[in-house]
Amino acid sequence: MNELRIEGVRCFREEQRIPIRPVTLLVGENSAGKSTVLAMVRAAWDIAFGMGEPDFNEQPFDLGGFDAIAHHQGGRTKRAHEFKIGGVFSVRNRGTDTIRSVTGTFTEHTGQPVLSAWTASHDDTELHVDASDLQEVHVIHKQRSSILVDEHLRGHRRSANLALDAFMIARLQSMPSKGARPSRKQRLADQFATEMFELLPGGPITPPPRPLAGAPIRSRPERTYDPKRGLREPEGSHVPMELAALNATNPKQFRKLVQAIAKYGKAANLFTKLDVKRLGRKSGDPFQLLVAADEVAFNLRDVGYGVSQILPILIDTLTAPQGQTFLLQQPEVHLHPRAQAALGSLIVNQAARRKQTFIVETHSDHLVDRVRMDIRKRDGGKALAASDVVILYFERLGGRATIHPIEIDDNGQLVGVPPGYRRFFLDEERRLLGL
Repeated sequence: MNELRIEGVRCFREEQRIPIRPVTLLVGENSAGKSTVLAMVRAAWDIAFGMGEPDFNEQPFDLGGFDAIAHHQGGRTKRAHEFKIGGVFSVRNRGTDTIRSVTGTFTEHTGQPVLSAWTASHDDTELHVDASDLQEVHVIHKQRSSILVDEHLRGHRRSANLALDAFMIARLQSMPSKGARPSRKQRLADQFATEMFELLPGGPITPPPRPLAGAPIRSRPERTYDPKRGLREPEGSHVPMELAALNATNPKQFRKLVQAIAKYGKAANLFTKLDVKRLGRKSGDPFQLLVAADEVAFNLRDVGYGVSQILPILIDTLTAPQGQTFLLQQPEVHLHPRAQAALGSLIVNQAARRKQTFIVETHSDHLVDRVRMDIRKRDGGKALAASDVVILYFERLGGRATIHPIEIDDNGQLVGVPPGYRRFFLDEERRLLGL
C-alpha cells in the first residue's frame, strides 16, 4: 500500500490521504485516531482484494457498528450518513508493476455498515458500482466512453461483492447466441468486461499479502503447553505451538529461527537463547519454552514479562513471507529502553532485507530515535533509505484529528515538524520528571 484514504471515519471528517511507507510510525496522544488508521489499513486491503466485505470487529480491532465508525460532530443529526475507505496499491498485473486505486463507500443497514458503492481504477480504466442507484453501475474506459451494465441488475439480489455482480452481468451481456457471430455491441461489452476483470478482487493481479495485525497486549506465558493446532491469534497464543511444531518437523529451520531470535535478544539484553523442552518422547507430549540468559535456562514463565510479550512479534516477523505488512500496536510494551531501541533496528532491517512493511503505533521515543539513527548510518543498498520512512503525528483538536506527516532526511533529522510534535514529547518528559 502506498496510501490510505479515509473520509467520515470516527474523528476524521474530511478526506485523509495518509502516506504509507515500508516503515510508518504512528505517534500522538491517546484517542487521536492511531488505532483507527491501523484498522482501516486492513479494511482497505479487504475492499481492494478480498472477496467479501471487511469485518470491522475482527480482532484485535473492535470498531463496533455503523454509529461507532461514522464521524459524529455531536447532536442527533450530525452523524455522517456514509464513510469511505480506500487505498492506492502497487500490484503485479501480468508480470508488470501497476498502480491500483480502490475506494469503498459504506452506509448503514440495520445498524451495521454495508458496502454501498465500490470504485477501482488503474491506467485509463475505472469501474464504479453503486448499489444505492442501480442505474449508476458502469465502466469508464479511457475517460471517453462508458457502458452501463445495470439493465439486468434491477431486482437482482445484492451479494457481498458488488463488483463481481457487475462483472458477471457484463460478461453475460457480451455473450452471443449459440452459433451467432457477436455483434459490435457485444464485442464492446466483452472488451469492457475484460477490463472490469482486471480491476476485480480475484482478478489476474497478484495482491500483496493480507496485513497481519498484532494486539497491544500479548498472551500470558504458560509453564507447560499441550500441543494443539495453533491458529494465528493477534495476542500470539499460537507462537508456542508453531515453535514446537517447527522443532519437531524441521530441526534445521528451527535452529535458524531461534538463532535469529537470539540475535535480537542479545542486542536487547533480554536473553541469549530460546529452546523447546519436550516432557516426553512423543510429539504429542507436553512441552515447555526455555529462555537462557548467559548459560542458565529458565522457564518462560519465570523470566521478565517483556520476553513473552516480544516473542510473538519476533516470530511472526521472522517467519512471514517477503512483502508482508504488519500492523503493530505498542510493540514496546513491557520492554526496557534498550530493548525498545533494538526493536526499531529489527523493524528497519526486516523492511530493508525482506521488503516487509511495518505500520507501528508507538509511544516509544527510543524506538523512533533508533529508526532515525539507522537511517543516518545506512550501509548502501542493504539498508533503508530515508524516503522509506515516515512519522505520522496525530493531533486531536475537539472532535477532529489531524495527521501531520513528518519526513526524515539522510542524516536522520526530522523535516516538517509541527509545533505540537515537539510539545508532545516535551510534555511527556516533564511528566516523567514530575515537573
